[in-house]
Amino acid sequence: MNTQTIRRNRSGPRSRRSPDNGHGQREIAQCAPVQLQDVLATQKLRSRRKRKPNSYQENVALYSLARVMAGAPDILMDYLLAMAMDLCNAGSAGLSVPETLPNGEEIFRWTHVCGELNGLAGGSTPRNLSACGATLELNAPQLFDRPARRFPYVSKEHVPIVEELVIPVYAGDARPGTLWVLSHNEEAKFDSEDVRLLTGLAEFASCALRLGRARDNERQALETSAAKIAALQQTEDTLTRSQSSLEEIVHARTVQLRQLSSRLMALQDEERRRIARELHDSV
Repeated sequence: MNTQTIRRNRSGPRSRRSPDNGHGQREIAQCAPVQLQDVLATQKLRSRRKRKPNSYQENVALYSLARVMAGAPDILMDYLLAMAMDLCNAGSAGLSVPETLPNGEEIFRWTHVCGELNGLAGGSTPRNLSACGATLELNAPQLFDRPARRFPYVSKEHVPIVEELVIPVYAGDARPGTLWVLSHNEEAKFDSEDVRLLTGLAEFASCALRLGRARDNERQALETSAAKIAALQQTEDTLTRSQSSLEEIVHARTVQLRQLSSRLMALQDEERRRIARELHDSV
C-alpha cells in the first residue's frame, strides 16, 4: 500500500470537510466545557451498523507495516498513522505519549500527527483535560462526540472535529500512550470495525514504541561505551606520555650517576697516589 493509494482512498465521500469550515466548532469551543459523559459516545459503537471487513486491504496493510518495520523503522509510526487514516476513513490520526514536565505536570505529547492536524505534531495537552487521559482512565477504547465541547484544545487549528476514536497503546510499562483518529465531517462516523482495526494497529504502535526505546537504549549504550573508550584512550595516552617523561628523567639521572661515579673513582685514584708519594717521601 503506497502513499498514492492512501491519498486516493481518503478522497472518498467520507473524507470531505463539513460545509461550516469550523465555524460551528469554534462556537462550541467558546462555550463553557461540558461534562465528560456529555461527549462520551462509546455506546454508539455497538449500536451502529458494522461495515463488512475488507480482509484483502487489511492483509496488505499488515504486510506493508511488517516490511516497513523490518526495513525502515524510523518512518514506521508515520506510515502506521497514514494507514490508520486510510483503513478508518479518518481525516487525522496521531500518537500521544505521556510525559512529565520538570515542574511535575503530567501531559500528553503528540509525538506523531498526520492528516489535517499535522501542524499539531510536537504539541501537548494536560493529562487531566484530554481525551487520551480519559481513555486511559477508563482503560478501554473510547469514542468522543464533538470533543471540543469538553476539551477546548482540539479547536486550536480551527478544524471541525466531529468524532474522535482513541485506543490505548501499551508499551510494556505503567505509562501507556494512545492511538487516535479524528473525523472532520458529518458523513464520517466510526464503528466497531474501526475499533478492531485501530486495536490491531495499536499493537504495531506498541511494537514500534518498544523498538524505538530499544534502539534509543542501544544508541545511548554505544555513546556511553564510546565515551568510556575515549576516556580510557586519553588516560592511556596520558600514562604513555608520563612513562616517556619518567624514562627520560631516569636516563638523565643514570648518566649523572655514571659521571659522578667516574669522578669519584678518579678522585680516589688521585688520593691514593698522593698518599703513596707522602709515604715515599717520609721513608
